[in-house]
Amino acid sequence: MSFSIIANTYALRTNNDKSISNFLLNGFNKFEIPVYQRPYSWSDIQIKKLVEDIFHSYWGYEQNQESEPMFIGAMQLSKSTSKEVQEIIDGQQRITTLTILLRLLQLKFPNEFLLQELPLVNWIQTKVNFPIQQQYLEEFLRITEIDEFSETTQNRYVKNALFINKIIENYIDTEEFEISNFVSHLFSNIHFVVIETNGASLSKTLQIFDSINTTGLDLNGGDIFKIRMYEYLKNRGEKEEAFVKINALYEKIDSKNKSFGIEVISIQGILQIYQYELIARYKLSPVLYTYAASTFFDRLFETIFKINIWEHYK
Repeated sequence: MSFSIIANTYALRTNNDKSISNFLLNGFNKFEIPVYQRPYSWSDIQIKKLVEDIFHSYWGYEQNQESEPMFIGAMQLSKSTSKEVQEIIDGQQRITTLTILLRLLQLKFPNEFLLQELPLVNWIQTKVNFPIQQQYLEEFLRITEIDEFSETTQNRYVKNALFINKIIENYIDTEEFEISNFVSHLFSNIHFVVIETNGASLSKTLQIFDSINTTGLDLNGGDIFKIRMYEYLKNRGEKEEAFVKINALYEKIDSKNKSFGIEVISIQGILQIYQYELIARYKLSPVLYTYAASTFFDRLFETIFKINIWEHYK
């Protein structure tokens, strides 16, 4: 199947700068985080770097310089089943963190028109661990007062909002800070390179992701298994509900490990058990017992998809 790749520079939102023609927050584009992705999971370290870099680009490290453009990284998008929605293949952690920052600024500056008109509520939706993650996202976006944020919540969006709020308090609590100038900078001086892939299979999409992913979270064997299993099920005509069951296993492992306070088992451990079962059930070559689970499943799916027919897989 043929596919196309289109790359363009995007800003967040128009501020009447005619030199910029592509905007993520244009009121029309909607983005969806597909079911095979991982949940929103950026930690304090990654969030702190992003938010502080934005403020440093606004007025420098000593808060005495002119604003400079900032390159925030690449986003990879592909068409969803809906013509009006694009799937976020790479960049969901950054774009979600920016959504949290924008919502916080809306709550802090209710009289700033440019902030209040932002279409944040339906801008991003997530199918990851559906419906739990989507409910968490909607719960965060419905909050109308910062005092409503709870320190004890399990909602990652709210937790990260509390952390971001602590960071930005140090920057906006000065006489020199002008919210209208900062919003203008945020809209037009923060740049993405957006790579759109159309007509590509998930395997090809994954290959493109591996090539461009330099600042996000690396995909591990468990992530790759989930993506390729999703593609396998789709090719077999299975409905999305079948994949939701697999996604639930990942969620169960995470919640159980959290309840014990240590990692009792990982998805890699589960996949190794699954690997041994498949080898025994289909009487495959015993040499496959020596393969790491990531190698075993990588070669298994490559054989199934006829990307590369590996020895010992029949």
